[in-house]
Amino acid sequence: MILSSVVERVLPDAGEAPLPLVRDKVLQAARDFCDNGNAWVIKGVKIRIWQNVTGYRIPLPDHSELVRVLHQGAGNFVNISPQEVTSDGIIFSALPPRDGEINLDIVVRPISLDAQIDALDSRAIECGTLFYLKRMNGSSWANMGLAEYYRRELESETTKAKQTSWCGNQGGSIKVKSRRFI
Repeated sequence: MILSSVVERVLPDAGEAPLPLVRDKVLQAARDFCDNGNAWVIKGVKIRIWQNVTGYRIPLPDHSELVRVLHQGAGNFVNISPQEVTSDGIIFSALPPRDGEINLDIVVRPISLDAQIDALDSRAIECGTLFYLKRMNGSSWANMGLAEYYRRELESETTKAKQTSWCGNQGGSIKVKSRRFI
């Protein structure tokens, strides 16, 4: 689903907030959700590395930018530090030791309302948008009670997204199997 569709869904609850402000807060909420919850993960990105080249662009979805490398493949012969990650790729601080291929899971975030997002993430983005709008003191649409409600909902969705990004679709708590003593 396109991120701009979230704007239409939050407008009824946004009160008298101006449309440009609502659009800005939708984008802010989506970016923050992706940053804090690792919500938009692209798994299995393969990059061909050459020994004498330090800069590489990573193919990203339209209207998105790279946030971080979440996981590096076990067979990678180079380690990527957070300082080597740019908004569209990687710039190694030292030349790679040899040619080869690396495998990465990366986190991206939207840079515009034209980005395609997972429909499951729309609830978190809606809550984040309404949290940002409702906490604006002095505005006619402010409501601290609702802001707190939306903040808690956003935190819950962010925690779920982060667990999923680290544990895969199984996410959640570790299952413990009790054993019988003989």
